[in-house]
Amino acid sequence: MSASKPMSLLCLECVLQYMDANTRFSRFRIAQHSPTIRSIEKRVPLCIKKLELSEYQFIVNDICYRLGIYQDYPDTLRIPDAVKKLNDQGGEQKDLDKYGINIYGRSQELTPGDIMIDNGYPTGGMPAFPPEIYRMERSLHSYQDELVRRDAPPRPPREPSPYSSPEYDPVSPVYGFSSPEYSATSPTYSPCDFVTDVEQLSKEELNEGIESKNAELLPFLMRRDGEEPTWSLLAQLTISKDDSKVIYRGKYTTLAQNMKSIYTYFFGNRKHVISVGKLFVDCSCYYDAVLRLPENLKFKVSSLKFERKSRNICEAITPIICESSFPLQQVEIEHTGGHPWIRTARSVKIIVDHPRNALSTQYILSLECRKLKVKDRYSALEFTIADCIPVIEQWLTTGKAAGTCYKFAMQTKDLDILKGIANRFNGEHKKWKTKIPMDRFGLELHIGYKKTGDKNRLKMRVKEHRQ
Repeated sequence: MSASKPMSLLCLECVLQYMDANTRFSRFRIAQHSPTIRSIEKRVPLCIKKLELSEYQFIVNDICYRLGIYQDYPDTLRIPDAVKKLNDQGGEQKDLDKYGINIYGRSQELTPGDIMIDNGYPTGGMPAFPPEIYRMERSLHSYQDELVRRDAPPRPPREPSPYSSPEYDPVSPVYGFSSPEYSATSPTYSPCDFVTDVEQLSKEELNEGIESKNAELLPFLMRRDGEEPTWSLLAQLTISKDDSKVIYRGKYTTLAQNMKSIYTYFFGNRKHVISVGKLFVDCSCYYDAVLRLPENLKFKVSSLKFERKSRNICEAITPIICESSFPLQQVEIEHTGGHPWIRTARSVKIIVDHPRNALSTQYILSLECRKLKVKDRYSALEFTIADCIPVIEQWLTTGKAAGTCYKFAMQTKDLDILKGIANRFNGEHKKWKTKIPMDRFGLELHIGYKKTGDKNRLKMRVKEHRQ
């Protein structure tokens, strides 16, 4: 009987180097029990195909690592419906006090390695309208009063008063007795504070509503009365892929501190620059975002993707992008931006989702890419073949490398202008295509329309000249 030999440290390094990033991250369960493995894993270069970074979660390839606050209620206490829903989703992603009530206003204090991305909104987040106890109490009373009304003996109908107003209709206490500034159309009023007309509910539904409202009110009443909560808050890390997930819970301090620890655990203190095929910085929140990254973190990136103001994001993440990443292989953006990373990228993809994000000829001329694809979302692109004429002129004058290909989404096909371009530049026109000689460079410029689904697309491609 032969005993198997333990793997040498050198062999372990080789295995880790070619292992999928998420498999290596399984050290979260293993390395905490084996400091040696953890130390070796930090020394081995880490390669990631796709990485998405956001404030309280990151996605490595197809696995999501999400931080939330789990509210741990005892079995003897009813969990408020909203809390249960948040727990099922992985936990709240806004800081809470010990009662589980949102702390309005965000901490923007930065520590070494943190990156703040300006989204053009006031520091501290969008103004929030905090829930008020008296509203929830009135909602509770509406259920209780309806139960009392049903158990009371019937009374003769009362003649309506000429001075009565629907605004103060006592049948629906939640709608009635509300001051004008808290009406349903008020910008400071949350529609979720209204409840269904209690008269339409069954007795069982009324009792259920009373229990639900009592559970919702309890944290506010306990905080008001200075009582200690009987539930606790835990930081929860959910690692998920498709329908499977693994959950870890620990001490909750603040989301910023907990996320800093998680980012540092996975990406910090590495000997080598982390190689990333495609990096997506998700700052779709409507306030200034802060990525709580470890100090001295560096990524070598091939492709970048942004959904918001690309210049702001490029400037913010400059400290974490290695110089050897440039020129980038590809950039995907939704807002046209003039940052050098975009201008010098080899391939650019632009998604226009609103007319205000207008695509200009001047911007197209500023790009150095060989591949350009402009997509139209929600029919927001107001760009025509006529806007491409200055681009054609520049290519014919200064030249463009063979293989250069620009594709533009178009609202309509304009055959007359396409024919006019052929005549103007001594080209040949056939059906929906025009071919223009680039004699000075031994090349040809091919321009034509193509329909993909219900979308029209204009394609401009430089090819080798064929005799």
